[in-house]
Amino acid sequence: MKNYFKRPKFLQWLVLFLCVAALAFCLGWLFRDFMGLRRAGYMRRGKEALAANPGQIRTWMTFRYINLVFHLPADYLKDALDVADARYPNLSISSLAKSQKTDGNQILQKTIKAVEGLKSVQ
Repeated sequence: MKNYFKRPKFLQWLVLFLCVAALAFCLGWLFRDFMGLRRAGYMRRGKEALAANPGQIRTWMTFRYINLVFHLPADYLKDALDVADARYPNLSISSLAKSQKTDGNQILQKTIKAVEGLKSVQ
């Protein structure tokens, strides 16, 4: 009987087959995860993916970030929330709450209402 394992061509083909099988397995796994993310809504297409929702605003966000995401005028939130802090717009909602000695959730709700108010006018 011939010993196929001693032949170098057999080993080359075996290694090549195993590499192709491993690549196919990895691509299948990647495709499955990609489709799962699409079904969950993490990879949306079109304008709904780019549309910002005021309900997404959080206390860690700075006013500069909120102005950028929601396309607000630079001093709109400063005027709407009566912010007197010189650090505006590089000031987070939670930092404003600490400086005003109020609850961060109250300022968060005021910010959301102000953004919604301007968005409804536009």
